[in-house]
Amino acid sequence: MNTSYIKLNAKKHLVKCHFKCFLVSILPYVTIVLLGVLNYYLYFMLKDINFDFLYLKPSYAVYLRATLFTLSICLSLILWRVTSIFTNNYYYLKSRKGDITYFSSIKHLSFKNLCTLLTTDILKLYLSVAWGALYFAPCVSIVATLYYYWNSDEFSRNIALTLIISAFILLLIGSFFLFVTLKRYSMCYPIAFETKENDSLVILEKSIKIMNGKCLNFAFYNISFWGWVLSCFLVLPIFYVLPYKQMSKYSYYNFATRRKVQEETPQKPIIFYIKKRVVE
Repeated sequence: MNTSYIKLNAKKHLVKCHFKCFLVSILPYVTIVLLGVLNYYLYFMLKDINFDFLYLKPSYAVYLRATLFTLSICLSLILWRVTSIFTNNYYYLKSRKGDITYFSSIKHLSFKNLCTLLTTDILKLYLSVAWGALYFAPCVSIVATLYYYWNSDEFSRNIALTLIISAFILLLIGSFFLFVTLKRYSMCYPIAFETKENDSLVILEKSIKIMNGKCLNFAFYNISFWGWVLSCFLVLPIFYVLPYKQMSKYSYYNFATRRKVQEETPQKPIIFYIKKRVVE
């Protein structure tokens, strides 16, 4: 798969709108930071409220504080994911139509689509935990063995060093396999945006079908952006990297599904040239 062509295609869609795409890309990060600050102050506010106006017992007031704070965190996570969905939807439409705006892209999503995508995110989280438990099980067993025999009289330093190195190697191997495996579910968003499917299991199934045989390639495709991501610590490259990396994902989807993007070209008037026929 020609990844260079895919990246060039992503850059082409960002021409003359890079800063606008950056503002859309940063929205989920701004949202989670602001919600984190609000929850921080909410925690101290709930701590100082006694709920005397509700005539509750002190023990019940503690439970009420915990419940309200938990609800606030859950609501914050939902709002963060909704913002992320809006951002991804904008980039999906941007990869198909060059003149789409952020607010007009929101109109393409219904409340039912949002609920489906939120459910899909939850399923992906459970799948990630399940695959992580599978791939990290050997590493955890080595660490557990090391912990169990650490204070034993028969436990030598050579054995400890061997177990530590083995655990580290197994951790790296498990992380790589988990990273590649989770790429099976990386196309859930574009599939949901394109098909308007309302069944999360069907979306996951279609994503697995599209990525069949492409997971390793897509994993290395994402790894190729790590240099750009590390450069974001210098702050200035982040204006270029965020839109570029986001658009590259949907450019890859278009290429993987053999979807030809229709570019809008200005209509030109049709001119008929009439040539006078000379009769000899």
